[in-house]
Amino acid sequence: MSTVSEHIRRQSLNALEWPAIFDRLLEHCRTPFGILTWESETFLDGPDAIRRHLAEVDTLKILLLRYGEPVLDGEIPDIRPALRRVAKRGELNARELGQILGTLVEGGKMLRHFSKGAKKESARKDAMTALDWLHDFPCPEAVREQLAGIIEPGGDMLDSASEELARLRESRRSQRNRIHEGLQKFLHTPEYAQALQDPIITERDGRYVLPVRVEFKAKIPGVVHAGSSSGATIFVEPCGVVDLNNRLQEIEADLHREIRRVLKETSAYLQAHAEELLAFTDLLGRLDKRTAAARLARQLEAEAPKVMDDQRLALKQVRHPLLLLNRPNRKEVVANDVLLGGDHRTMVITGPNTGGKTVLLKTAGLCALMVRAGLLIPAAEGSEIAVFDPVLADIGDQQNISQDLSTFSAHLEQLRAFLDPQTDLSRGLVMIDEIAAGTDPAEGAALARAVLDELHARGGLTIVTTHLGELKLEAHQHSGYLNASVEFDPENLRPTYRLILGVPGTSNAITIARRLGLSDSVIEKAWSFLSRPHRESAELIEELELKNRKLEEELSKAESYRKSTQESWEKVEWTRQQMESEKRSSLQQFKHSLKDRIHQLEAEIRHLRKELQSSGANAVDAVSGRLKNIDKQAGGIFEDTYEEIGKETPRLNLDDLKPGDEARSKRWNLKGEVLAVDADAGEVILLAGNMKVTVPLADLEIPTAYGKKLEKKSKPKRQEKTGGSVTLASDLDVGLECNVMGMRVEQALEKVQEYLDKASLAGYESVGIIHGHGTGALKKAIRQYLEESPYARRFRPGDPTGGGDGKTIVELG
Repeated sequence: MSTVSEHIRRQSLNALEWPAIFDRLLEHCRTPFGILTWESETFLDGPDAIRRHLAEVDTLKILLLRYGEPVLDGEIPDIRPALRRVAKRGELNARELGQILGTLVEGGKMLRHFSKGAKKESARKDAMTALDWLHDFPCPEAVREQLAGIIEPGGDMLDSASEELARLRESRRSQRNRIHEGLQKFLHTPEYAQALQDPIITERDGRYVLPVRVEFKAKIPGVVHAGSSSGATIFVEPCGVVDLNNRLQEIEADLHREIRRVLKETSAYLQAHAEELLAFTDLLGRLDKRTAAARLARQLEAEAPKVMDDQRLALKQVRHPLLLLNRPNRKEVVANDVLLGGDHRTMVITGPNTGGKTVLLKTAGLCALMVRAGLLIPAAEGSEIAVFDPVLADIGDQQNISQDLSTFSAHLEQLRAFLDPQTDLSRGLVMIDEIAAGTDPAEGAALARAVLDELHARGGLTIVTTHLGELKLEAHQHSGYLNASVEFDPENLRPTYRLILGVPGTSNAITIARRLGLSDSVIEKAWSFLSRPHRESAELIEELELKNRKLEEELSKAESYRKSTQESWEKVEWTRQQMESEKRSSLQQFKHSLKDRIHQLEAEIRHLRKELQSSGANAVDAVSGRLKNIDKQAGGIFEDTYEEIGKETPRLNLDDLKPGDEARSKRWNLKGEVLAVDADAGEVILLAGNMKVTVPLADLEIPTAYGKKLEKKSKPKRQEKTGGSVTLASDLDVGLECNVMGMRVEQALEKVQEYLDKASLAGYESVGIIHGHGTGALKKAIRQYLEESPYARRFRPGDPTGGGDGKTIVELG
């Protein structure tokens, strides 16, 4: 553990503006317990504790996103002082009891809201166990129910607190009514109207009185109480109500004693549960602390970094948290990658003034502190960070602070404290803004090199900003150092606030002067005053910055192209998978549909055979071969058609469809003739039988070749064969009869409606519905339905030899 003084720690926290972050964090707390928990346990010790805390906060962030905030009806006060007092046999008042009840009610809502959400999430694949402790400590329901029968959350004692309390309150109400009745006669009697200042009943010292004008005090005999401040009014208790008021005072005294008794009894009850209630407030504090962190994380769009055991700072696309909180447009805050650790443990950032160097220091420092506190950081997913202790910073009040406000001696005092031999920096993060500035550049550079060398040797990570050219060279030559710079756009004369790793920066002072219009002669003279190595170094760095900017642009374009390609591939792959899924689903549906059709066909065959039994032998022989052929066809329908549907259906284009083409709706399984094509709407109008159907292009397929014309068809023709009285319809998808025997009424009506729809579309003139005799309920329901059906022109019972009254013949219209 580091031995850095509390003064130096506090100074570093202030330099990084941690108090501003902490204040914004506390604003998200909903209970005093959460605030007190944050104030007493701000920074956590050890990677494991931090990882657990981050996991809990990340889980709560997801719960807030998916289930929202708990709905509370009131504020939660700090009841811990009252609980500590009652634990020592103290007595609580009604307001304190009400606050305890309110905390149990509202706190219970918080716990149930997040516990319920956590349980729902634990059922997902990515089961969350970070909040298991929520389920193990429910709200003290027994205490809540006990208090709920005694007190209201506002502190008013209920009549149900005791039978005596209810009796006394009723007595008080009755007594007050009697007093009011006695005083009402003075208000409504004309002879007293002149004496009264106002026709009202008022109260003085718990006694009901009348406001009487002082000059008429003899008009209403009674006890005179205090007068008004002006002296114009006295308050008189008429003689007739003195005894009534006395009795009311007695009742009030008894009532007060009963309330004290209930409070004492309830306080004794709570004494036995004080530890349980204090543990409940600790649980609320734990939950509220982490929920406040989750709310801040949502506001910052922050992520949980991976907490590393080795010294590493790998912040991806990190943004300054305070800038994010203070600016409505997140895109205005530039994101940067800050990478340090492993082979490089010291970073030297150079570049122009107001280029963002100090912001980068504070960003890194604040992220280190946020992780120490168990907060998510405003960096991209996949960021990695160690647990830094101590986090030390020597930064001016503001990034544009004038140098005389941070003197060289004060700067050295900070460095001396950082380099104290007792300070363990092996796990530390040290940040120094404008190291060794404010003195002779040559001596300052020498001092800065010595300080950096010492910090590097002591372990930990170090980030410094500087304008000293010697430190750029030192960072270039030292294997453990890393040069970095903040980018400056010389064309527009403004910083871009982007951090460039591996490349030192320049102050760009002469370049800026030229762009601002300083004469060429002055600019040339300024360049001549620079030493040749310095000039060449500046020119080289400027050239490197230009090349780096172009390279970044090319990389950005390449990354954009890569992302676009990846997204396109993912869309294609998703579409392919969807098509495969739809194809499998269609095949499955087709299997079931086809099996139904086969069963229907088999039923028709059986029915035909029965009808042929009553015909002559010659007719049976004539049709027997045909029936065998139908049997064979029924057996092969499934395999042949399944194989056919598995083939790829050609993609349709509206340009390929013309009126008169044959097409089929896959959804409705309807063949038809294309009547019209609506290119704007992407729809086609089909004539299927006698019905016109509007079908989207995606639902169409061409069962044969493109452009095949349909012959004009009316209704399906019937092939009549006399002798056996056999009637066969060609190209029909539905039989001549619908059998609903044994079905429930609702199920049967649904099937009849679907059957009549298909039979009408197929062009049948009449069909049969087999419902049987049974109780007659099914027959009655079907015929009632047919009376209102648009498909049925008329209907009648079946012929005596064709089913009789157990069958209904429907003539379709």
